Amino acid sequence: MNIGSIKTWLNLHTNFGLIGLLLVMLHAGLPFQFRYAEFNAGTVSLYLMIIAVISGFIGRYLYRRMDEKGKKIFKYWRDVHVPLVGLLIFSIAIHIVRP
Repeated sequence: MNIGSIKTWLNLHTNFGLIGLLLVMLHAGLPFQFRYAEFNAGTVSLYLMIIAVISGFIGRYLYRRMDEKGKKIFKYWRDVHVPLVGLLIFSIAIHIVRP
């Protein structure tokens, strides 16, 4: 069963990441006010989301330039990006449970 190409899934993943970042920033009060000025789970979640999106753009850049060297670098990137997103999901859960 063919459910789409890798390029299509990468584009969806990228677009949902950008939309998610926009929604998180609006939830945080940007651009009008920044409610998470103190250090808490919301602040950590916001910064992790920003870092995850930047990391995603780096991964997309590496993926587009895949040769033998790129595949090796892409593996190292994935070893950082996946746990980073896991940490983001964990911090979001903490933020929801303990506002």
